[in-house]
Amino acid sequence: MTSDVNIPLLISCGILREEILALKRQGRIIAHTHFLSSRLHSHPQHLGKALSATMAFYRPKFGQQVVVVYGDACLGFNGEMARLVSDFGMTKVSAVNCIDCLLGGRGRLLEIDPGHRYFFLNRAFLQFGRRLFNKDPAAVREQFKMLSAIVPIDSMGDLNVHWNEVRHVSEVTGLPLKEVLDVGLDGVEKVLAEAVQLESVRCYARLQFDP
Repeated sequence: MTSDVNIPLLISCGILREEILALKRQGRIIAHTHFLSSRLHSHPQHLGKALSATMAFYRPKFGQQVVVVYGDACLGFNGEMARLVSDFGMTKVSAVNCIDCLLGGRGRLLEIDPGHRYFFLNRAFLQFGRRLFNKDPAAVREQFKMLSAIVPIDSMGDLNVHWNEVRHVSEVTGLPLKEVLDVGLDGVEKVLAEAVQLESVRCYARLQFDP
């Protein structure tokens, strides 16, 4: 049995809450968890402050045994997230954003969509965007006019239950639906496992070499 003292903490965006909790239930990851509101994505400054406060709060208990589950671009496009996490001596996942986490991270999203032309839509984003998608269709289409298609992503195996809502998003944005990406939980599991392993290596190195 793993000692509780060796179990890391995951500080994650709420967009990935269901996937991470499912992995925990299935015994595929062992970690403590803390989820921040997905609404913070709409306000990067608030997200930075909330994440800083959360890392500061947990540092006395977990030290540097913390993995931050946010993408490189979640605070901006100039390395802001990586610098913030590094300032606290913690580890972050290797991913562009939450969707990249679902795909396995390490920029897989950019391989699939190098031109940034797709709107990747999973169950959590359906919930996150409900107020947006129920606004005036003309205003919504204007907001999404630079995109060419919607790519539905199914990580929990139940996107079909929400398919009427997916079709509504397609209708209101004017974007056609591409084939569903059935990614399951493997991508998120891979991203988390790699980050937890990196965190363990760093903690061991500090124990060996710190005076």
